[in-house]
Amino acid sequence: MQTDHLENFQKFNMLLGPFPRIPLSGILGKI
Repeated sequence: MQTDHLENFQKFNMLLGPFPRIPLSGILGKI
């Protein structure tokens, strides 16, 4: 499960690549 989570995290980072680095905790907190 840990590896699957890491893969999702990497995909998420790829999507956020063009955007400025924003703390994930802040984004997840707003969802």
